[in-house]
Amino acid sequence: MALAEPAPPGKAELTNAESVALTPDQSNASLARTLQPARLSLQVPAMEAELLCPACRIPLTEMRTGTGIIWRCEKCDGRAVGLQLLRRTFTPESINPLWLHAIHNEGSIARPCPSCGNPMFEVALDSSSGIRIEVCRICEFVWFDAGETQPLQVRLAPKPPPPPLAQEAGEAIALAKVQQLAEQARGPDFDSAP
Repeated sequence: MALAEPAPPGKAELTNAESVALTPDQSNASLARTLQPARLSLQVPAMEAELLCPACRIPLTEMRTGTGIIWRCEKCDGRAVGLQLLRRTFTPESINPLWLHAIHNEGSIARPCPSCGNPMFEVALDSSSGIRIEVCRICEFVWFDAGETQPLQVRLAPKPPPPPLAQEAGEAIALAKVQQLAEQARGPDFDSAP
């Protein structure tokens, strides 16, 4: 596979999509470059590359949450969030429309992706808020400017299962059910009054 002149550190631009046999020691970035068609001329970030704010062009700060990682701009308070984390955090009704708008080209070309540097696609967050967010269809990153996550509906945590009964309690319940079934099987005595 032929690459153009050496690209800046952390970036590589494809110029040819020849088929290449990969060896086990090739990196994921090498695999990604091999699988991308040359006509797209995509930049593939190195794994160690910093994510840059699409508005301020400064490095983003990694924030670890209980459900995943978010990258935040210290200057403008914008946030880069992976699509899978959004799907775990917010309802499908909140997230699926924005991704569908992006993959169906229902928007416009926007600022560069914090991860790969390719143009993101600006789409409507929903039909009522008027908020437009940016989506990278390549990296599946979503960029939110400050305050743009407000209309999203948080996914409710599933109810935890009831705690298991102690063995003695389970045995007592089972014994009571067996006794009840035995009494029902005996039926009423012919001698007893109704």
